[in-house]
Amino acid sequence: GDKNSISGQRQTMEEQMDPTEEKYSGERLDGKRHGQGTCVYPDGGKYSGQWRAGKRHGHGTCIYPDGGRYTGEWKNDFSTRADRMR
Repeated sequence: GDKNSISGQRQTMEEQMDPTEEKYSGERLDGKRHGQGTCVYPDGGKYSGQWRAGKRHGHGTCIYPDGGRYTGEWKNDFSTRADRMR
């Protein structure tokens, strides 16, 4: 008898990460990053800290791809330290 074969319709899930995608885990409000969260960027950088309306805002730490690090205040997605803006 026929066992409802699905041959020809098999789907495979690729586990390759899209190198252009940011990986965020944390709090959200109205679908945007808001509150405490961590984001890993495609270039290897990482930000962990406070977010407001989808932007880095408040206290946080960013580790840059070159190994540099900034811990401090962020405003509207930029560090308040002029020599290390992303």
